[in-house]
Amino acid sequence: YAVARGGFFEALSSPHFTLEMLLYLAMALLTREPQQLAARARRALCNRMQPDAAACTAAAAPASVWPSSTLTDVSAAACELCAPARRGLLEWSGEWLSGAAAWLLFAWVVANVGLTAVETHRWYRATFPAYPPRRRAIVPFLY
Repeated sequence: YAVARGGFFEALSSPHFTLEMLLYLAMALLTREPQQLAARARRALCNRMQPDAAACTAAAAPASVWPSSTLTDVSAAACELCAPARRGLLEWSGEWLSGAAAWLLFAWVVANVGLTAVETHRWYRATFPAYPPRRRAIVPFLY
């Protein structure tokens, strides 16, 4: 074994662990935001269109003839689009769970990879007497 030198290795014992944690943080942030924006846009659109339950039931029924106007198509599309918005709590819980899953995954990676980074740092210090004293385990210049 040898002490790695150059790049981020001058500040950290295992920079790849730190970068992996940052990668999962970015994924958690990016996974949550588009879902929130899409749900807000759908709610705003459904509030404007306000399809009622009777219209949606009629639009869902199979038509025996081809619709003569595009109004029926728009109503059916509005009913299909707004169906999750009428569920309210179910939609909210689905958004929350998908966001929570991303954050739980991030927390798991931080715990798992963070512990590995700290133990690797301790091993380097114990194994190499001339190990750079200013090198940190996870956060450059801090920890």
